[in-house]
Amino acid sequence: ISAKEVLYLPEEEKIELIGNISLAFEDWTFLAERGEFHIQEKKLFLQGDDSKKASFKNVGRSVFGEANYIEVKLSESINLSGDAILTSDSEIIKSNKISYKFPY
Repeated sequence: ISAKEVLYLPEEEKIELIGNISLAFEDWTFLAERGEFHIQEKKLFLQGDDSKKASFKNVGRSVFGEANYIEVKLSESINLSGDAILTSDSEIIKSNKISYKFPY
């Protein structure tokens, strides 16, 4: 994880990320300007800014997505909202909301 600011809030069981966020795990990479990780729920919320959307990619699966807001439920799904785009191999999907289930 890298960001300009990382704030751990134990009483709220969350971590706040602010500015130039880059997260990587396994083959997944996420980029955003603001984010929160809710520890107990294992959910990651990411947000873009006026000049750049939040985005993710998985090189191993050739999946790329971007949106104003991204919600990641670890090991379950990625939900994109606000001018969302999902690209997988040769397919491109554009919508206000897109849900992507992790393949097992």
